[in-house]
Amino acid sequence: ATPDIKSHYAFRIFDFDDDGTLNREDLSQLVNCLTGEGEDTRLSASEMKQLIDN
Repeated sequence: ATPDIKSHYAFRIFDFDDDGTLNREDLSQLVNCLTGEGEDTRLSASEMKQLIDN
């Protein structure tokens, strides 16, 4: 598949609320999916903000 097609599908996968944009909520949900949602792996609100801002 071309890079264009790959990026289109990646965007659709990560746009969790299907609003046509990748926003903080989508990124937060993505990080939670990647790190797990358990107590020992979940990022604090300040860690999540720092990760998304940087």
